[in-house]
Amino acid sequence: MAILKLSLVLLVLHVVQLQGNSMSDCEGEAQRYLWDNLNGYRRSLHLNNFTDNSNAACLANKIADQLKNDTCKNAFNFSPTPGTKPNVPKFDKFLHKCDIKDKRAVDGIILPICVPRLDPIVVFSNYTKSQYAKYLKNSNYMGLGLPLRIIEWWLF
Repeated sequence: MAILKLSLVLLVLHVVQLQGNSMSDCEGEAQRYLWDNLNGYRRSLHLNNFTDNSNAACLANKIADQLKNDTCKNAFNFSPTPGTKPNVPKFDKFLHKCDIKDKRAVDGIILPICVPRLDPIVVFSNYTKSQYAKYLKNSNYMGLGLPLRIIEWWLF
């Protein structure tokens, strides 16, 4: 359990099947909504806010770019178990490109969900009212990687 005492990175995989062309406003709005509400959720539990982790965001974007042509049904092919590497092709290469040490990668977690039409309220509910809520409630997870852009796959 000493691993969990470290400054952990919460890397949340969020899969979005987009329908529509106006993404830039939608992206920023959904991103702000989710960031604010995840931190609000943490505050309601008397936990510290997540901090922005640019390395985790880099990793999220690399994985999203690789999986952009996959469908939502493939969202659940990743291991949500801390201490193990996720089943992501080229994962080690992405770690290196994002300057993440192998040891740090297994301290984080990828949490996949699929939400059509980028409804941020549904996204938030899927994280806080699912099996993933235990990770949001865990004070050992302190960093969160948010993506820079939305494509078919959107990773947090």
